[in-house]
Amino acid sequence: MSDTLSRMALNDEGFMFDPHTGESFLINETARFLLDGIKQGQDAEALAAGLSEHWAIPTEQASRDVTEFLQQLRLLRLIA
Repeated sequence: MSDTLSRMALNDEGFMFDPHTGESFLINETARFLLDGIKQGQDAEALAAGLSEHWAIPTEQASRDVTEFLQQLRLLRLIA
């Protein structure tokens, strides 16, 4: 996990805030689920398996969703 992601404050309503930059984001329940997994050190495969199980979606769809989410985090420079 990157330093940027680890310093982000996150509340129960899905408001995420970076105290160093002042940037803020609103995230949904799925993003919260994936961020929790990332913070626990899960890799993309584990994230997809958890997503598939938690929301009862096909593994292939979960894998695509995780890949897209990780790409968005990289674009926002929240992960490397």
